[in-house]
Amino acid sequence: MICLAALTTASEMVKHKPKPMRTYTAESEPPKRCGIQNVPHDPAQGTRVALALFGLVRNNATALNFERFLLAPLLDDAKEKYTIDVVLHANVASRITNARSGEALQKLPGYGAWRRFAPCRWTLEDQDALDARLQKFKRQVMKVTSDTYHDDGQSIMNLLRALHSLRESGRLVEAREHATGLRFDVVASVRVDTIFTREVPGATYAYVHRSPVAKLFVPHFGCSVNTELLLNDRFAVGEREAMVHVYLPRIDTLR
Repeated sequence: MICLAALTTASEMVKHKPKPMRTYTAESEPPKRCGIQNVPHDPAQGTRVALALFGLVRNNATALNFERFLLAPLLDDAKEKYTIDVVLHANVASRITNARSGEALQKLPGYGAWRRFAPCRWTLEDQDALDARLQKFKRQVMKVTSDTYHDDGQSIMNLLRALHSLRESGRLVEAREHATGLRFDVVASVRVDTIFTREVPGATYAYVHRSPVAKLFVPHFGCSVNTELLLNDRFAVGEREAMVHVYLPRIDTLR
């Protein structure tokens, strides 16, 4: 079930005071975000949250935005005991060309940009090598769908890259569980090029964990193409089973 109203209500109920921003470089990076807690407690208790990042780092600002609007509210919420791990799968490229967004050989931040997210576990993949593996799949998809953006399937390739990274972030979630012997209760999926415009309240995660009905939240951002409603692919949060077995491995469903 996808439930949007509860997330909106929770966002309106919880407010946080602005915190001073911290900046990091590849040479001076923050401690890895493994098992960080909002209040000290036994990690086997409370609500265990995985923040699973995926995609292509396109701007250094997104790491600070992630910290301010997603991570800080979670750490500020003293009403619930949270243990949080950040995992990251990133595609690596030095430049990108995207006809849909008007980008031509746009320079990207570089290899070290992912470090600013301070993931506990991470995997990096060379995007050109990934494209070579996805070419056959791309041709299969184009046989059964239209070239919506009339860009010779480049936008379809972008989708497949993102779905691949999404699945791999889920595997990192499971790898972290294997390493700690503890399963997560809630998983949030976040594209690394996302800019949040308001805080995601910490109360959201406790609600997802305890709700007998709401298992998966996919906020609607008013996305549409050719008047057709599309699924927002930048952020989702849900209970562990729904995320690990349904949302994150959608590329396998597509195959």
